[in-house]
Amino acid sequence: MGGYALGRKVKSAALALLIAAGAAQADVVAEFVEGDFRVELHKDAGPCVGEALWAVLMRGRERMPGCWILTPEGVQIAWLNGKADVLPSRLFRKPEIL
Repeated sequence: MGGYALGRKVKSAALALLIAAGAAQADVVAEFVEGDFRVELHKDAGPCVGEALWAVLMRGRERMPGCWILTPEGVQIAWLNGKADVLPSRLFRKPEIL
């Protein structure tokens, strides 16, 4: 049981580092915001491969990194937790500069 908990902590720490690295180096090209739910699409690849680019989902204090591509169906995002979404591209807007 202890090994499982340690493995989860290591995975969580690695995920946090990926999120921090991606957020620090990637410029946001589009965003979708609804309440405390936000998806950022970045122009840099981050850890993504091929033609995929870095994405980050934020809900409150929770963060989930992923990789996105634009398809005829919309913005396809493969999250690093193994889940995937296809969001209509019309939902995304140019990010607001604060």
